[in-house]
Amino acid sequence: MILALVALVCGALLGIARGGRLHRLRSVRVRKLPLLVGGLGIWLAVAITAPPAPEIALATSLALLVAAAVANLHLPGMGVVAVGLLLRLAPLLLNGAVPLDADALAAADRDPTTAPPGHVLVDDAAPLAVLSQRIPVPEIGAVLSFGDLVVLVGLVDAAAHATRRRRRGGIPARELLAAELHAPVSA
Repeated sequence: MILALVALVCGALLGIARGGRLHRLRSVRVRKLPLLVGGLGIWLAVAITAPPAPEIALATSLALLVAAAVANLHLPGMGVVAVGLLLRLAPLLLNGAVPLDADALAAADRDPTTAPPGHVLVDDAAPLAVLSQRIPVPEIGAVLSFGDLVVLVGLVDAAAHATRRRRRGGIPARELLAAELHAPVSA
């Protein structure tokens, strides 16, 4: 969750560096906010407590977050976020828990024999092992998946676009097409 906040801040800074303004973030309209809040709340609850069925809670959290991202496809970057979340959800559903690579856990300076709640240690033979959490980030003691990276890219994109001015005006496509169809043919 910390990395998501870092991605949003980096995206906002990137948008500002490209001419955006921080105050434009106030005009962002997030649809289906309860889905987002519920998904993040469940994710946080699993991280803080050890619920009896953490894999079900994580799957529910990811499903709510996917639904929130899909509901907000009008925002640039949310399609990428939705794909990343689906890349996180698919191996969880196929493996019954979030697949985690023990070697990556050790490389991230964490105990390679113990998986966090809702996670299961897997090898390369597990279903969708390529999408498991297998990218160590020892600087923060984390292990990421490809889906995590996709989500982070989408969040950077969303925040960068949110700080930029929306283009208004211009010529509607139907008027351009009508003008093109009625233009005199030159020889």
